[in-house]
Amino acid sequence: MLAVNCQTCQKSLISLLFEKRRLLMRVVIIGGSHAGIACAESLRQNGYDGQITIIERLGGLPLERPPLSKAFLAADPDDESRFALRNKDWYANHDITLKTGVEVAAIDAGSRSVSLADGEAL
Repeated sequence: MLAVNCQTCQKSLISLLFEKRRLLMRVVIIGGSHAGIACAESLRQNGYDGQITIIERLGGLPLERPPLSKAFLAADPDDESRFALRNKDWYANHDITLKTGVEVAAIDAGSRSVSLADGEAL
């Protein structure tokens, strides 16, 4: 498992993952921002077929964070997909696990694990 801060996902990271592919079974991306989603998408587009999990502390689908505007304020508050970066089907179709509403409690680089606030360890 490799814990990846979504801000560091670049082509060099993708190359590293493929070099260590036999040792690496899962990628955990912390943060469901544009960068986090793009990182997961880039991995799949470049042929990475291992497990990918995105951890997002906010509940619901990761959303675009547009500036407040009349369109944003007028949006249906029950339609969470209106500003979603990707819909639920996209995650399923790309075999990406999305865990929302949970915070990362600790990252242990030595054991290559991520502990979540709810007690789950990845």
